[in-house]
Amino acid sequence: MTNAASSKQWSRLLKKRDLIAYFLLCREPRKWNIGEALEYLVENMYVSRKVAHNIVRRLIRMQLLSRVGEVDLECIGFIEYIEGLARSYIASRSKRVRH
Repeated sequence: MTNAASSKQWSRLLKKRDLIAYFLLCREPRKWNIGEALEYLVENMYVSRKVAHNIVRRLIRMQLLSRVGEVDLECIGFIEYIEGLARSYIASRSKRVRH
C-alpha cells in the first residue's frame, strides 16, 4: 500500500466536474504540460480558464495529477484512486464496528 493510497486526501469522492476533468485528462496515458491541460479543459469542458486552473490545482492537491518536473503533469491511475478510496472506507468502517 502506498502512502498516497492510504492518505486522507483520497477519503472522499470527486465532484462531478472534477471527475469529468480527471477522465478527460487521464483516459489516455500521457504527460501534460500545465498550459496544455488548462487549454484542453477550457476547450472541451467549456469552462473559464480560472475554473480550469482551480480544477487542475484540486486534482494536484488530491494527488490524482502529480508533477513531473516544473510544468509537466502525470495522471495517477483510476484503479489506484478507487483502491485508495476502498481502503480508506474499509479502515474507517472497521474502526466504527470494533468500538
